[in-house]
Amino acid sequence: LFRSRMMKRATVTLSVSNVLAQQAEGNVNVLPNGVSLEKAATVPLVPIQPVNSGGKKVIGFLGAFEYFIDLDLMVEVAKAMPDLHFLMVGSGRGWKHVAARVTGEKLTNVQLTGGVPHDQVFAYIREMDVCLNIFTKLPVSHRACPIKLFEYLSQKKPVVTTRLDELAHIDKGFLYYGDTRDEVVAAIRDILNDPAKAAARADQGYELTADQYTWNRIGEQFSALVVPRLEQRA
Repeated sequence: LFRSRMMKRATVTLSVSNVLAQQAEGNVNVLPNGVSLEKAATVPLVPIQPVNSGGKKVIGFLGAFEYFIDLDLMVEVAKAMPDLHFLMVGSGRGWKHVAARVTGEKLTNVQLTGGVPHDQVFAYIREMDVCLNIFTKLPVSHRACPIKLFEYLSQKKPVVTTRLDELAHIDKGFLYYGDTRDEVVAAIRDILNDPAKAAARADQGYELTADQYTWNRIGEQFSALVVPRLEQRA
């Protein structure tokens, strides 16, 4: 009730996703997440920890090891694809669970880096041949606008993702989809078996990101929405 009253009285209401905006009351403006292409171009080129792929193609995930990420699905995909190296970058409450599975099931093709400084994020993404945007299907996931997606796309990487409601407002045909182990495995194989098509789709994702999902562009949109209203109230 308090939130409803607050949103109705607000001069400007902002939402990070279209799905959230559609579920809110009043006139809600969508300002998505994004990426800094300038930062991506100037961060270290070499990761803190070497990526020990042994010459295998690298399938990567970068993000929080939390309840809204389907960590077990990614582990199952890694088990099904021993010929590939799975690089999982990040930390969170689910990290110990994943580490225990990797050790207990002797998954020598999975590398866990733990948390890394944000200025190292792009160095790890550059090591990846395919990037994973794999979520548990929860309301919070469908309403999310994943920053990692734009970080992946800023490096022109092909992305395999869970089908999420918000992605219908972002994807223009450049993403690959998988909700189950077999679907994710098939999407990865599709990318690796047709690198020219995957590169073209990754380029398309990069162009959209550069045009619509940079922090500079989003900052300009924020100013255009907020400043005139503040001036009216002055």
